[in-house]
Amino acid sequence: MFYNKGDYLSFREVTLSYRLPTSIAQKARMEGMTFSLTGQNLHYWTKNTLFSAESGSVGQGGGGYPLPRTVIFGLQLTF
Repeated sequence: MFYNKGDYLSFREVTLSYRLPTSIAQKARMEGMTFSLTGQNLHYWTKNTLFSAESGSVGQGGGGYPLPRTVIFGLQLTF
């Protein structure tokens, strides 16, 4: 009656970064410029409807807080 399969697949952390070519960075009077984008807890694929996959309340039918979805933008400048 209360059994629910707990299988899941998740995107826990994904980071993408791009470094501008030095020829373009030198036009802006810099040695280098790197852009980055990091996403945490982006998506969970599960058929479970009772609780979040990693809320810490496994087997208790919910009641815990889900992990927050976070997006972080970054810029690294080298002079």
